[in-house]
Amino acid sequence: MKSNYRSEIDGLRSIAVISIIFYHAQIIIFGDKFLKGGFVGVDIFFVISGYLISRILLSELFDKGKINLLNFYERRARRIIPVLFVTFLVSFPFAYSYLLPSQFIEYAQSILSATFFGSNIFFYLTNTQYGAQDSLLQPFLHTWSLGVEEQFYIFFPLLVLFGYRFFKNYLISIITILIILSLLYAEWMSSENQEFNFFIIFTRFWELGIGSLLAFYELKYGRVKNNLLNQTMPLLGLSLIIYSIVFFSQQTPHPSLITLLPTVGTALIILYTGNKIDIVGKFLSLKFFVSIGLISYSLYLWHYILFAFARVSDLDGLQNYEKYYLILATLILSVISYFLVEKPFRNNQFVSTKKFIITIMILLFSISITNWMIIASDGLKNRLPTIFGSDTKTSIDYELSYITDNDFLFRSQIIKDIKPIKFTDNGECIILSKTFNNAFIEKFNSCKKKYTKATIVIGDSHAENLFKIFHGTNKNKFLVSVAQGSCRPHGCNQKHNHYRFLLDNFLQYLGKDDLIIYHQSGSYLLRDVNGAVDSQKTFDDDYFKVDYENLDIIRKYLNLLAKKTFADIVWVGPFVEYRYNPKEIVRLSKTEFISKLKINPASIRLFNLLEDEIGAVLNKDGKSFDYLSFNEIYKVNSRAFIKSGDSSLCFQFADKDHFSNCGENEASKNLEMKAFQLIKR
Repeated sequence: MKSNYRSEIDGLRSIAVISIIFYHAQIIIFGDKFLKGGFVGVDIFFVISGYLISRILLSELFDKGKINLLNFYERRARRIIPVLFVTFLVSFPFAYSYLLPSQFIEYAQSILSATFFGSNIFFYLTNTQYGAQDSLLQPFLHTWSLGVEEQFYIFFPLLVLFGYRFFKNYLISIITILIILSLLYAEWMSSENQEFNFFIIFTRFWELGIGSLLAFYELKYGRVKNNLLNQTMPLLGLSLIIYSIVFFSQQTPHPSLITLLPTVGTALIILYTGNKIDIVGKFLSLKFFVSIGLISYSLYLWHYILFAFARVSDLDGLQNYEKYYLILATLILSVISYFLVEKPFRNNQFVSTKKFIITIMILLFSISITNWMIIASDGLKNRLPTIFGSDTKTSIDYELSYITDNDFLFRSQIIKDIKPIKFTDNGECIILSKTFNNAFIEKFNSCKKKYTKATIVIGDSHAENLFKIFHGTNKNKFLVSVAQGSCRPHGCNQKHNHYRFLLDNFLQYLGKDDLIIYHQSGSYLLRDVNGAVDSQKTFDDDYFKVDYENLDIIRKYLNLLAKKTFADIVWVGPFVEYRYNPKEIVRLSKTEFISKLKINPASIRLFNLLEDEIGAVLNKDGKSFDYLSFNEIYKVNSRAFIKSGDSSLCFQFADKDHFSNCGENEASKNLEMKAFQLIKR
């Protein structure tokens, strides 16, 4: 080992990668996800990378007055690219066998973006929500963090060289200012644009920059040698990290000021450990942690791929014991790739620079051509009959006999319809936003001068469905919506969530001619036998308990709105959800497939009962708003497949609980009279 090797940093890597793996595994313990804040493992990695890379760069710069960029980039390429390319190659047969055309195209696009250091940008531009259920099915989503690091590797050395040459005495001040600006920008964007904030390097630079400050301090002043600080600061740092991993959740604004907890915690350990006598240093230097840390890069790459393909291929959902097997498989694959790929390619005595470049260029060309072909061929859609099996040419049963095509047509139509169509702003006064912000308010006030009556739809992701249904009628010239997925009055811990903002800051812009419509998923008012909301078990068991506590929170919130505004308020009740997964049913045998071309029977029954319970509660406890059953807007057909106006096939749902674009269009065409009274205002 080199004299400057720090075993405790490998120990830190192991803490980071273990927390990430368990976070992505979504292991359920006592009815809740284990290590819900495990995503901060990436933030730990960023600080470590910033420290190690900056130490290399600054050490060379201070010693020689220059940086050998070609040598630096070669070392980075040897570290990152070989294993990454191997995962691309190994994953292809599974992607070919299991991914639907739209998924296969996304798979190919994500590989190309990762190959050319832009994975984080790709996932931001495709509106990917990290941690959402669909994101768990994208095998290379986790390469977004490599994109951030690779962009840092490209631009940071140039920044350091430029700063050292022209502003030598102010170099560290420049880096510090950039860190502060990046952190403040992340704090602001955590409420303005969460996806941009999560994926883009501008809001992540400060995390890598913290590591750079550590490297600068160590090179200039040496390691901290104070027994009291060496013992206490690492303990504080480890406590901050553990707290973040255990108590952060998907609702935690991230990255933001609160992300200082795990990043500063990491910094304290790097800055104050390593003197071989502190408790945390000894703990992190244990052989187990060091060994895991050494293979952490391989572990990070393999685990997400294995879990993604397991979720795609397992129609019943992964059980805890299956997740443990996948973790074991990840460990085995990582050991193999570490010794057969990582170590050899990082050793320029074993693989010369010439051999390395030739090998990488051949792989780069092959991977690029293959994935461009996948995209150009619409996801190799001709392989669908092979994926679905030989029974796809059999006629549909009598329940759907009015359509003469075979069930392969139905499977193809599902694949087509579940692909979402995004909508944000028509350029006029039809606006869909995830959050209230200054741009939204300015646009709203501008439209208010033009049109006197505004209709505002608020709620969770189901409110987006309702907004698009109303928009599809073309009856309302001033229709806006602020809706956040997984966000309801009784369950929205996001910073600056739209319910608080509407109540405290937006009601002042509304008058007696305006209308507020609230709508949310009914599954979040149903609890299964274990007390969990939005649980598939509710529908599989055909058993539920109404969440009266959260139902009352909604009632009180809407009553409070009614007291503070002259605008009309209407709660549009939940719609009947499909409660099968379209991406899974297309793989079923003919008999099973046909049985799921109707809405889950339990869903129809339970939502009808929920409707009765909501009505009973509201009538009993009192309300200062109107309630409208969704059936009076659009009665969901019991068939998941329906015939649209031009007699073509139409699959109503995009997933278990949302309408597809096709379903929204059909609802718009068939709105009941009471709905017209809402939108023709």
